[in-house]
Amino acid sequence: MSVPEEAKFKKRLDEKRERIRAQCARKQNNDDSAKLDRERLVAEYPAETIALLDEYKKRIEEFLMQDDKNSLNLPPCNSYIRRLIYMTLKPEFAGKTQFISGRNENNEPVVTILKTIKTEEEVKLAEVDAEEEAMKEKLGFLHILRVISVSKTPLVFHAGELDLYLTMKHFFCDELPETLEEFKSITTATFPQIFDTLLMSRNEPLKSNFPEGNSLGEIFKKVQDQPFALNAANIHIADGYRDYKAFGGQVHEAGYDAWMTGVAFIHMMGYLNLVSKTKTEAKLTQSAVSKIFKNRYSISGMYDIHHISLDRSDNVPKRNHCFHLSFPATWRQHDIYELFRVCGRIRVMWIDDGSAFVAIEFFINNFAGWVLWVL
Repeated sequence: MSVPEEAKFKKRLDEKRERIRAQCARKQNNDDSAKLDRERLVAEYPAETIALLDEYKKRIEEFLMQDDKNSLNLPPCNSYIRRLIYMTLKPEFAGKTQFISGRNENNEPVVTILKTIKTEEEVKLAEVDAEEEAMKEKLGFLHILRVISVSKTPLVFHAGELDLYLTMKHFFCDELPETLEEFKSITTATFPQIFDTLLMSRNEPLKSNFPEGNSLGEIFKKVQDQPFALNAANIHIADGYRDYKAFGGQVHEAGYDAWMTGVAFIHMMGYLNLVSKTKTEAKLTQSAVSKIFKNRYSISGMYDIHHISLDRSDNVPKRNHCFHLSFPATWRQHDIYELFRVCGRIRVMWIDDGSAFVAIEFFINNFAGWVLWVL
């Protein structure tokens, strides 16, 4: 369940509560106006009808004295008698019972009496409360994400660009915002501390420690050794959960990847704290050295932008050497290289079968204008 879905569900429940209160208030007014006292009953109704109601009253009184029974079905009766039951007996036992119209096992209309110290309104509102509690059970992973959000616990991932987008869309937004700035605002409001171990491993002072690459497996392996082990933290799994530390796991298994990412992050932050000679007892994620990585994550698909900053403005590189190219769907990459062969080395970023971006990697002043003239 997502936050918008939860909000809609809660709104429906609130509206349902208002309807119950209004209906019960109207019903109470109707009951009060239709209430039939003994004097009027004797004066207006036959003796056999009064005797029948007295018999039902006696049954209800005996029922209330029995501890082993919680409900009582009065004998099947027509709508005329049921109406009189509600007019005479229900007010008399108000606060002790609930009168419910229904049918017995033979499909005959009956009035069922339930023991209760609650009013009809309280019983129905309690049913709505039970619906809300059942809804909370369906929150699933949203409950975990909300705890992370409210506690401001760092949200840590490795190469989690797509994961972040899908998490925000699936749990917190009906649709992702149309602009990057809106996305940044919503995301930082939800998760004030985000760290990407891929971005951390690609930038100094950590980059030089990962010469073998920055895949999650390589990073996890490296942080077990020096220099990261110099300030290693004691990490353990809470009881009741799989102990990946003791038994390991498979790469790309969600739980094991999360474990590796968490371990890598803790060791990397410990190393940053060590090299920066931070002696404060403040949280590592609040230290000055961590701010260069905080709320930044690596992105793919752009050759000149490698990360996005969520809580600050990003530098937008010049694109005067980049061109949008449209061409027949039959073209292949060598056709584009042939078209731009006089321009030297280029980079092609495909959009679809008939268009692409082309970046000229080496250019001089006004070179882009010269290229347009040549083409």
